Amino acid sequence: MEKMLFAVIIFASCTVKKNNKADNLILNQVNDSLKKTIIGTWGGRDGSPGWKITQDSLYYYNENKNYEYLIHNGNFVCFYKDGVFMLGKIHTIRDTLVFTQPGSGDGETKAYRVH
Repeated sequence: MEKMLFAVIIFASCTVKKNNKADNLILNQVNDSLKKTIIGTWGGRDGSPGWKITQDSLYYYNENKNYEYLIHNGNFVCFYKDGVFMLGKIHTIRDTLVFTQPGSGDGETKAYRVH
């Protein structure tokens, strides 16, 4: 009986690890795909650049500085100065970057690709 219980626990543990690996792989693919679509220079309607997003950093033109970022569950998390800021539900529609700013209550915000 103890051997059977041990076997069930080991099987369940392996199944959970396998599922977590599969979930992580899918999440990484989604995050990588999103990252590829947001790489570029973004600004306002006037065409002036505000940010340049690269593979691993965000260049903020007003400060002439780079900041690290990551994509997590469809959110853009930037390690800015002494804290972080987040752009929620980030996605693109053609040459428009659409996101929410959690806590602002302003709804969606848009930035436009600068060519």
